[in-house]
Amino acid sequence: MRAEGTLLWIGVALAVAALLLPGCPRGGTTTSGSGSPCARSIDGDLATARSRLDKGRVDEAVLYVDALVGCPGVLESPRFLQVALDVYEEVGRLNEAWSVGSVALEEIPDGEPARDRIIERLAAFESRYALLVSPRDGRGGLTIEHTGPVTDAATEHQLKAVRMGRGVLLDAGQRGFWLFPGGYRIEGEEMTLKAGERTMDPRP
Repeated sequence: MRAEGTLLWIGVALAVAALLLPGCPRGGTTTSGSGSPCARSIDGDLATARSRLDKGRVDEAVLYVDALVGCPGVLESPRFLQVALDVYEEVGRLNEAWSVGSVALEEIPDGEPARDRIIERLAAFESRYALLVSPRDGRGGLTIEHTGPVTDAATEHQLKAVRMGRGVLLDAGQRGFWLFPGGYRIEGEEMTLKAGERTMDPRP
């Protein structure tokens, strides 16, 4: 069984992360229909999010997913978790994608094809992205800058997550921050993070 603290961490992290991107809805949504997204058909909104994603309209798909994050029981819905994983990774919100994928592994029974797909997706994180690892000892986020020639919206979102200390839960009392491979200045130290590489928090 998943510890309640883990679920709370992920729920809070997702809710906070939904506010990190410019234009994300605060206390509401710009999706079609009226009233709270939780009062509408959650299955209908998930179908719409999937349709938008399949059509390459990921900026619209993420609005639906963000609006549903706070709905009761949604983090226990395998369907929501699968859609959220796809949408968040596609839009470049790597910590949220990894977190909902990890929860999905606990919600989807062994032997289900969807579970095998989630396992493959999360394993691919280890080879596609870099992981900054920090101990969960009460310390806050890290100072970090991207030193590449261009910092796009997805990279800036990840940088904000690191600065706020909003990462993912790892084993052995650690937390991690998924980052795109590239050049960074972390706590004043110049680093090149490579795909598949784990880098430890440079602070003592």
